[in-house]
Order: sequence, then C-alpha cells, then structure tokens
Amino acid sequence: VANLGNATSKGFDLAVQYQLIDGLTFAVAAGYTDATLDEDIYAGADPITGARALIARKGDQTLLTPEWSGNVALSYQRELANGIQGYARADLQRSSAFYRTTSEGTTSYDAELYRGPAYSFGTLRIGMIRDSLNVSVFVDNISNEQPVLFATYAQNPSSRTFQQQSTLRPRTIGISAAYDF
Repeated sequence: VANLGNATSKGFDLAVQYQLIDGLTFAVAAGYTDATLDEDIYAGADPITGARALIARKGDQTLLTPEWSGNVALSYQRELANGIQGYARADLQRSSAFYRTTSEGTTSYDAELYRGPAYSFGTLRIGMIRDSLNVSVFVDNISNEQPVLFATYAQNPSSRTFQQQSTLRPRTIGISAAYDF
C-alpha cells in the first residue's frame, strides 16, 4: 500500500554520548513513534456496483514504522603512529515489532502478515585514518538476521506463494576506503 492520505506522527528521539576514558566513547539512542492515519481511506467506486472498498481505517498505524527503535555503540580511537589514527566501533541496533498490513476489515489485511517481528542487528568496524584517507574492515549484520520486513503474495493469496519479500541485507564483510578532497 503506497501513500494513504494524511497521518499524524508523534514521538521523540533521545541520544546520549559519554566519553568513558580517553578515546573510549559509549553512545545510546532511542526513538519512539506513534504514527496513525487521520481518516478512512477508500478505493475508487466499482463501475458496476458503485461500492468502495475500505483500504485503510482511521487510527491504523502507518505501515513498516516500528514504535520503538534504538542503538547502542561503543567506539575507541587512538593514535597508532605519527599521523595515523586507529579506531574500532561496535553497534547494536534494535527495532520493535511493526505493522505490515492495515487492520482487520480492510482490503490489505492479512492475519499472517499483519505484525512484523522485532529484530536486532549488529555491526563492527576497525580502521585507520591518515590525513584524508580512511580505510576500514567491517562486518554488517553480524548474526545474519533475516526477518521478513515486507511481503506480498502472488495473484492467488490462498496459495500463500510469496511474490516479493524484503529483509535486511545479509551478513556483509568488506573493506571500505574513503578519501576526502
């Protein structure tokens, strides 16, 4: 379901960063979002019957929007050699459950897909910076979490054959290099 009319979103973000010792920083961030549709949304009128299907109900949560999200990070940076800074960083991100379809009684409601799962994923990065050059080795999605974030069925929903699913990017290990001009 794409744009569904007007919505009201209320919430907050909070972030705190604290230097534990020289070079070692702890950071935590949390966010809360309560985003709901402001009105009932109907499809266009059926040319034969004139009936209009209810697509989304006033008060439905906006789709794919977790109520809570957060991040915890620990980073360390120090000089390794003359003009070379070394660093390491670990992050853990968390997202609460969310809605993947509109509520019961609407055209996009599906009991099996209605609520998306809460999930977490972690990242690690170790690198060096010299002048304008930043080179690092990283691992994203360390535990290879694969929650189904969004799914649609083929033309016949009773077959339960997925046409499309999206999830987090799988565990990715790589090398990154950046140069600031």
